[in-house]
Parts: sequence; C-alpha cells; structure tokens
Amino acid sequence: MISEPFPVVAMSTALAAVGIGGTLKLTREGQNREERRKNKQLLELAMQARPPGSSDLIKYESSPQEAGPGPFFVIGQGTVGLKLASRWLEELNAAGKAHLVGVVLLVELDARWRQRFEAQVADVFRNRIVFVKSASLSGGLGNRKYEHVLNLIGRWGPALLGGIQAARDLYLKRNFGREPSVILMFGGFGGSAPLGVFSIKELSRLFKNTKSYAALVLPSISNLRRRAKYVIEQLKVAGLDGVVLADNAANPVLNDAGLVTGLAVLAAGSDEADAPIEANNALYHAFADGSWWAAIQTSYQNLPAYPVLPDHPDVPPQYFTPADAVDAGLVNAFETLDDPEGHSLGGVGQGDVAPGTCTYDLIMSPILPDRLRLHVDNLVQARELMGFDKCDRSLVFASIPTLVDPTAPRCPLVVVTLQTLAHPEAALEALGASESGLEDEEIGWRRRSVDDQEEAV
Repeated sequence: MISEPFPVVAMSTALAAVGIGGTLKLTREGQNREERRKNKQLLELAMQARPPGSSDLIKYESSPQEAGPGPFFVIGQGTVGLKLASRWLEELNAAGKAHLVGVVLLVELDARWRQRFEAQVADVFRNRIVFVKSASLSGGLGNRKYEHVLNLIGRWGPALLGGIQAARDLYLKRNFGREPSVILMFGGFGGSAPLGVFSIKELSRLFKNTKSYAALVLPSISNLRRRAKYVIEQLKVAGLDGVVLADNAANPVLNDAGLVTGLAVLAAGSDEADAPIEANNALYHAFADGSWWAAIQTSYQNLPAYPVLPDHPDVPPQYFTPADAVDAGLVNAFETLDDPEGHSLGGVGQGDVAPGTCTYDLIMSPILPDRLRLHVDNLVQARELMGFDKCDRSLVFASIPTLVDPTAPRCPLVVVTLQTLAHPEAALEALGASESGLEDEEIGWRRRSVDDQEEAV
C-alpha cells in the first residue's frame, strides 16, 4: 500500500514476480538458462516499478551520441554568447538531439573563456566546432566601444573571415552540400558586437536562402545598453531576420534559463509535437510580416519528486512526480502570463503582440515524452476553457533530461512564451537601450557601416 504523498518506496521484485513464473521442475542442465530468464523478468519488473498517479522522470545520464548532420549553424559571439551557446548545446545533447547542430562558430577572442568552453563541451560536438582566435587580442576586447573595435579590424578581421570560411566548409562537408536551415547566434552588446554583425553579414552572403536569428542579452551597464539600438539596426542591415532580447536588468537568471530552454525546445520539440513544426518554420512565423523583435515570458517551477528504489542490484533509483502536480503546474504557468517578473524585458512591451505573427508556448520537463504528451493534451483542453485563442498560437514541448539530486529530488517544469513585439522602438527607448543619450565623441562609430568593415578587411 502506497500512501499519498508517497515516500521513498522499495519495490520487492521477488513479490512482484509471484504468479508469473509458476512452479517449475528444473533439470540440472536447464538451471542456468532458467536463472537467466528469471533474472531478466525481475529486471524488467524492477524497471517498470512506479507508484500510481505519477509521471515518470528521467535523469540526466551523459552517453555518447552519433554525430550526424544538422540544420543549425550556431554562432557564439563574445563571452555572453559563449555561455548561452554552451548551455543550449548541453540541453540539446541531454535531449538526444545533438545531431541537430551542424557546426558551431565560436567568435570569442578571450583565450581563457575558450579554454573553459573546450573543457566543458560534450565530446559529441568536438568535431564540429570552429574557434576564431587572435594572438594580439587573446585577452578579449574588454567591452571597448564599437568604433575602437572597428579600428582594430586588422587584428581580428582576417581571423574572423578565415573562421567563417572554415565553418562554412565544415558545415557543407558534414551535410553533403546542403545549406543550413537556420543560423542561430547567441550574443550581447559588448566589445565583440561588431564581430557578430560582421559574421551575420558574411554568412548572409554565403547562405543567401538561410534565415538568421539572434538571442541577445541586454546588459545592466548603462554604457553598453545605449549601444543596443544601433547594434540591432546594424544586425538588421547585415541580414539578420529577427532578435529575441532579454534584459539583465530585469531577472538575469530567469532570462538566461528562458532563452536557452525556449530555443532548445523549439529545436528539439519538433519530433514530439502532435502537429510537428520545424524550428526554421516556427521562427519564420514568429517574425512574419516584417516584425523583427521578440521577447519571452518564462515560468520556472520545481515540482516535488520521489524516489522509487527497485529491489534489484542492476536497477538504479527511479524518480517520479505526481501527475496532478504537473497538470496544475502547467495551468499555473498560463495563469501568470501577465506577470512582469517573468518577462524578459521586465514588462516593457508585454502583451503588445505584433499582428500577423505566431506566438509559441514552449514547454520543457524531464518527464518521459509519452507521459508529457498526455499532460500537454490536458493543457490544450484547459486553455480552451480559459479562453485562449488558438489562432496564431502554437504549443511545442520537449522532454529534456536533467540532473537529479538524490537528497532533494525535484522535477523542473519550464514554460517559455515567445512573442514578437508590435512597437519595439518604443520598448528600446523605455529600456534606455538607444544611442540618444550618448555624447558626440561616443557615437563616432555610427559612421562605420557593415560595408566599411568588409572594405577594411
């Protein structure tokens, strides 16, 4: 008898097996074979042991995956971009979707951060990473002003061009000549911002039919915030098709989690959805009709989880969470969509959705895919009763394993809503993310366009 909420449960596979094997008269010759069969039955029963009213959890176990071709051409621009790209790759790998990544171009001049990345990245990605290095700028760019970085183009320009060409060749070789479906850049507005603009410009020229998008983090430092509007404008001129922006002055921990997890679900979730949609199509609809700038709303919950200890030496502890808690958690996430705390811009532009664009609700939990699908089906019914308009709104979910702390097991449930803003210029002004407050000597870099950068190289 298991009480609710259920405590740690020791499942006796010996008792569970009663009545399955029956009474057998074993011959000496068949004893070993029968023991193996019996052990296999007990092992299967132990693996299936679970308390009633629960949804299965899966724990993160790193295992080698076959490296295959993938539709994503990923760019990590600067230290911020390196960190975000690293976490995004980790989540895709945990979900068993490492094959979606065709190549990673790491535009990070700081040798120390490159070493950290190399030490942490999963082995499955090592054969598809191209680093951009500059011996004379091995300490990075130190958040220099845009103009100052352009004046150093002789130091970083040739290395960046070489890196872009090497990444392009590697992608085409791994994908049998097929071009990427999506160019996805993670980055910020520090000293490496011109390198991000340069990369998008060159890749847009090399892959004329590929859409490119960026997940950018707005820093809390005023001098860097005021660059944002100009940098975003330059990215648009360079060929970028859309930006998802998060403001570190709002909730940096929640924003980073939302950006990484939301984009991981968008990439990995196409295989799980009842009505599958590829990431490139989803992003196209999110930034339709000339809309160009998006924000996210993130709900992060830790649901209770409980271990089940099968009575078999070959079966590790299994973890479960109550099914009712999952359903309630999903409804709670959609009841708090107007909470500024979970908005990537602190509520600026919240609810001001660009007409003609599609809103995506992206759900992640380590619950097994078939079980998570049932919860999403329940959510669809709940949303209809709550009055959600299904037009131009899509649910995408992905089961992504996570580390389980055996001393305090939890089941994370993350819901990220991606919406394109109708009035991004007003939002940028409200965030203090425009060049209007700069002194004349600080905005000389505006005279240098993307084309000027290429001519300098």
